[in-house]
Amino acid sequence: MENENLIAVIGVSGRFPQAESVDILWKNLLDGKDCIQHFTKEELIKVGISQKEIETDNYIRAKGIIDFPNGFDANFFEYTVREAMIMDPQARVFMEEAWKAIEDSGNVISSYKGRVGVYAGSGMNTYLLHIIQRGLLQQYDDFDIMMGSDKDLLTTRVSYKLNLTGPSISVQSTCSTSLVAVHLACQGLLSGDCDMALAGGVSISYPIKQGYKYRKGMIFSESGYCRPFESRSDGTIFSDGVGVIVLKRLEDAIQEKDDIYGIIKGTAINNDGNNKVGFTAPSPMGQAGVIRDCLEVANVSADTIQYVETHGTATDIGDLLEVKAISQVYSEYTSNCNFCAIGSIKSNIGHLNTASGIAGFIKALLVLKYGMIPPMANFDMENEELNLKESPFYINRQIVELKKSDCARVAISSFGIGGTNAHVILEESPLKEENIEEKSKEYIFPFSAKTQNSLLKNMQQMANWLEDKENIKLGNVAMTLQTGRENFGFRKAIISDNKEDLQIKLSRAVNGENVVNSKKRPIYFLITGQGSQFTNMAKGLYENVEIFKSIVDKGIKIIQERYQINFMELLYPDEEHSLEAQKLIKNTEYAQPLIFIISYALGQFLISLGIRPDKIIGHSLGEYVGACLAEVMTFEEGLEIVYWRGKYLQSAERGKMLAVRASAKSIEELNLKEVYISAINAPEAVVLGGTFDGINQAEKILSLRKIIYQPLNTSHAFHTPMMQKASETFEQFLEKYKLKDPTIKLISNTTGQQVKKGQVCTSAYWKNHIINPVLFEQGVQQLLLGEEGVFIEIGSGKALIDLAKHQNKGKDHFFIDVLPGKYYKQCQYRFFLEKIATLWELGIPVDFEKFQDRKDHKIHMPTYCFDRQEFSILDLGGDQQKKSTDNVKVGYKANISRDGIAAPYVRPRDEVEELLIGLLKESIGVENIGVLDNFFELGLSSLSASQYAMLIKERIDIDIEIQSIIEAGSISELSEIITKKLLEEKE
Repeated sequence: MENENLIAVIGVSGRFPQAESVDILWKNLLDGKDCIQHFTKEELIKVGISQKEIETDNYIRAKGIIDFPNGFDANFFEYTVREAMIMDPQARVFMEEAWKAIEDSGNVISSYKGRVGVYAGSGMNTYLLHIIQRGLLQQYDDFDIMMGSDKDLLTTRVSYKLNLTGPSISVQSTCSTSLVAVHLACQGLLSGDCDMALAGGVSISYPIKQGYKYRKGMIFSESGYCRPFESRSDGTIFSDGVGVIVLKRLEDAIQEKDDIYGIIKGTAINNDGNNKVGFTAPSPMGQAGVIRDCLEVANVSADTIQYVETHGTATDIGDLLEVKAISQVYSEYTSNCNFCAIGSIKSNIGHLNTASGIAGFIKALLVLKYGMIPPMANFDMENEELNLKESPFYINRQIVELKKSDCARVAISSFGIGGTNAHVILEESPLKEENIEEKSKEYIFPFSAKTQNSLLKNMQQMANWLEDKENIKLGNVAMTLQTGRENFGFRKAIISDNKEDLQIKLSRAVNGENVVNSKKRPIYFLITGQGSQFTNMAKGLYENVEIFKSIVDKGIKIIQERYQINFMELLYPDEEHSLEAQKLIKNTEYAQPLIFIISYALGQFLISLGIRPDKIIGHSLGEYVGACLAEVMTFEEGLEIVYWRGKYLQSAERGKMLAVRASAKSIEELNLKEVYISAINAPEAVVLGGTFDGINQAEKILSLRKIIYQPLNTSHAFHTPMMQKASETFEQFLEKYKLKDPTIKLISNTTGQQVKKGQVCTSAYWKNHIINPVLFEQGVQQLLLGEEGVFIEIGSGKALIDLAKHQNKGKDHFFIDVLPGKYYKQCQYRFFLEKIATLWELGIPVDFEKFQDRKDHKIHMPTYCFDRQEFSILDLGGDQQKKSTDNVKVGYKANISRDGIAAPYVRPRDEVEELLIGLLKESIGVENIGVLDNFFELGLSSLSASQYAMLIKERIDIDIEIQSIIEAGSISELSEIITKKLLEEKE
């Protein structure tokens, strides 16, 4: 197979010196920027380095550092302050970048069906060493320290927090760690151990701002600059950084419409053995061997490689031996000279230790993506001892474009102290077929986050990103946001059809529009009956949504066989037949099947989106639609039943109907003759039906009493005893159907209660449905009195929503009409999208893929903006200023964000609650805990629950099981358990 054994790179994220993102890194590379920071004496003294050490002649005040390395969004990953403080900052930073890399890939882990592996490594935990030196570990026991500090837990911690079930392997081979991790991830994918894999590395050394002592003959630079292959090169500089990539088998990535950065053609690793002068020395034989192996695995010739990202440490021996090794291998394939550029990202950002290989990989990947080779930073004149002029290689001093005549390829080398070598060959990704947007189209752009602050930053970041995207396809942007991002509690959805409008709305949302804190709520469908019909109802949905259109077409085809009229022209007439269609659609025999079809298609489409009702209440004809949605009858059966129902009703004695603004009780007191209550829609809204004489007399009486009424445009008195004969015929007709119990709970029109088992399966029920009044008020009260829910009107307009809202007794229900009524003149489809967006904001699941054009695909876009705070035991009590309003420094105890806490804040109410809350604060390191707060929402884990139990034992000598703490769920409930135990001991 063409794509067999090939690996696609689909996601990238990282933080590097003076580059908070991969995009900024690329800009710095193109600019040839030196990102090493040179510190003042005052800066270094401030972090605890002695003035004596700083002022020695061989102390070099240089290092590459990342911004805000102690920052971490503990709430996002559900860590307590106490846990976050002891955790290795390398692990914290890696966890955030792992999340961002997955987002960049456009894959949603919660819905991903395959197994995801993690392969990565970190540097030495110098954070812990400095904490120990300063004696700041009093609050932690050995197990706490191990859990937060052990390098072995780097990947498994990510797998646990992100629920990744593939192999989780921590890799340690010093400088080559992260490129070895890439090799192992590829092997895991090819062997079937996982279906998607994260690979990378991180290195952060403490103190963050520090220099180093230069010693002659060692690898450190005397000048404070890293200049690989340059005549002035004098050693390397170790810096901080992190990088993570996401990989898939190429055939899977193509099938799943992933945006592919590049393709891994081959990888190889080996070790030097002892064929070198010392343990830390490089070996040209080992390096040559791994490069040769990789070329053979990739099955490509060396003369097809246009750029090699070298290990390039800028040490005299290291550079010389590396060029010797790669020249030897390439010369075996070609006699051409100076056709392949070599470079090293270390000239820009220094040596990232365990993260250096992934940094070089990311640079090489960006070279493929953008088709340009950046210039070597700090490069003036090449080291003549390298003899590059007679080698296959050259060093570019300016940007060089990749040759596109053939498939562009690049390679990466990374060699570790101890002799583990790694090499990777990359190839440009296959071209995607771009979806050319021929016309403007409305899209939903959903944004969500775990805090409001992150949500606002996410939207602002998107607005900034769009600024220089001239030919961006909005369909791709929408698809990525809809299907390539997790859904969190704080939400905002925007509807737009062009980039400029989207930017304006994003800025408006950032600067004051309310965002929604979603939660799980029950869903109730209110399904309209006759009277809601009009020509062109739901036309916008019919023209834009294939699922809806197919159901309508199917229904029209079925009823077309029974009538001598073109129902499609009646529903969606052209201008010439518009007036005639408007008259015909008022007839019951035409209106009822059309209302049925549109309402059923709408309800079924919403259900297909994941908007499945917990309960349904229909109004008259609407109950038949609800019965079909609940599978009491099939769609085809429902249409036939509605057709014959309309026929039988039309043959009944004719009559009149009135909508009256009065209560059922007040109407009964009037003792009207030949008039019946046909529907009780609300406390002060009933419908009357009766004979012509009876209704005429009723109108006079109502007028005298100044009771407002409105004649309805109907030919019969529906839901009255006048339908008796029609109902009996209809009952006999229904006997041939085998009706079923509903799969969704139904509220009955005839009883106002939830239907019971077997109730709607009988023809007698539907007979009574015709002659009994519609008890909508009583039925909707069953829903309004329950928990706060979302009421969705199924049909055109909001007649039933208005009736329900008038009966609402102050509960925070939400009422959504998803299709506009007759007099709405704007875009119907936009109206629908706005209501779907609102439903999503409220927390209702929405399968956005049902909206997407199959030609749209996911793209690489800005990822999650974490709501970080600064966690550093080393900085406790220090006077280091905050970098921004977001970068809040956190001590052992801090106020938690209550965004994710459902319960209101309640102070302790007695001594036991006071004691328990104090011990909990001590256990998890946070303040402002309320006695009703759920332990899970506070971030209490089984481990911290165990510690909490020990604190309780130490303080009041009460044994409490961990399971009891978890089951109690809050201080309030736990207090009752403790109080009971105390009383038992006294007795």
